[in-house]
Amino acid sequence: MKCPNLPRITLKSTTLDRLYQQNFGQNDYTEIQKIKLWLDQHPQREALLGYLLNETPYQLESVLNHAP
Repeated sequence: MKCPNLPRITLKSTTLDRLYQQNFGQNDYTEIQKIKLWLDQHPQREALLGYLLNETPYQLESVLNHAP
């Protein structure tokens, strides 16, 4: 059974891909894609994202507030 939305999804994905390349530049976009793939497969994904999003990851209070 064909999905009627498949061409639209592909077009949207291609359009977004181009926008990301324009915004980040080709080298940075390629690198962030590798990082995303690594993060998505990592068993501690949430903790790693928390660390990256934490503006003060080296302050004890900050770590305690973000502990699971």
